Amino acid sequence: MLRNTATGTVLAANVRVARRLRERLRGLLGTSGFPRDAALVLTPCRQIHMRGMRYPITAVYVDRAGIVLAVRRLEPGERGPRIRRARAVVELPADLAPVVQAGDTVVWSDV
Repeated sequence: MLRNTATGTVLAANVRVARRLRERLRGLLGTSGFPRDAALVLTPCRQIHMRGMRYPITAVYVDRAGIVLAVRRLEPGERGPRIRRARAVVELPADLAPVVQAGDTVVWSDV
């Protein structure tokens, strides 16, 4: 589960954490859509790209404590910013961008 502790909102019921290089490189490539209740956490990670993607996502950059440093909606083909202090990037469905803001804290657990 992925939760925004600032608002108490559950952002995703199903969370996959990609820790190994191969898992992080693959990310969401090859998928045709993002399930509404899913999230992918890439850790460690400071920057992502959308080359080869077919749909937009919300990228949430967080530090070691889970504090949100930046939130960006990324379209296919775009490259996200490199956030130096980021420890992880949480990928969410594109329409969740307004639900999380810089300064919020997110916490997650794997399924």
